[in-house]
Amino acid sequence: MSSSSVDARGINPAYDEQDGYEGRYPPDWEARKEAIKRRDHYTCQDYGIEAGEGKMQDVHHITHLSDDGSNRLDNLELLCIDCHNDRHDHDIREGRDGYEPEPGLWERLQQFVYSVVGGIVTLPIHGAGIYVLLTQSVGSPLWLVGLGYLLVLTAGIVLRPVQIAALYTVAGTAGLAIMQGVSIDQIGGESASALLVSAWLPAILAAAWWHQR
Repeated sequence: MSSSSVDARGINPAYDEQDGYEGRYPPDWEARKEAIKRRDHYTCQDYGIEAGEGKMQDVHHITHLSDDGSNRLDNLELLCIDCHNDRHDHDIREGRDGYEPEPGLWERLQQFVYSVVGGIVTLPIHGAGIYVLLTQSVGSPLWLVGLGYLLVLTAGIVLRPVQIAALYTVAGTAGLAIMQGVSIDQIGGESASALLVSAWLPAILAAAWWHQR
């Protein structure tokens, strides 16, 4: 990566090497970062992810500072946060806003069990909430309970899309399994199949919202 085409305004060549300043990063580090972002067109140099596609961007030292790398522009490149993390032997995301450590095997197993159990419990709650919305008079106490469920579900999709997508995917799968194993056509006059598989809709909405974010 040539530095000849880089706008070097605000960059002091005296800070190219680590012995030219005190501390981990040079005093003109922000100017260097902006220069690299412009040079690399605000695009991750590994996967081509552009700014605005939901990934934080970092400027990375190709030869690490810990390996006596320099701050010269030709030793810097723009990466998305995940690619930058992959270049290091420790999690560089720790301590940043919104950081959540990667779960281990045991934590993943617990999450799986919770999702399965929670999804099975969610199915009858979801079915009841949709049922009263469809069958009760608008404004009646039971209809308001159904409306309250729908509002809570909407808030869950917005605030916890990953968890909601997991729960309702399990619920929708359980609904499909019940349809295959139990001969029921209606529940209180409503289509049993529609109620049982309706849990797929919040799962899809939550997954779409998570992807959009």
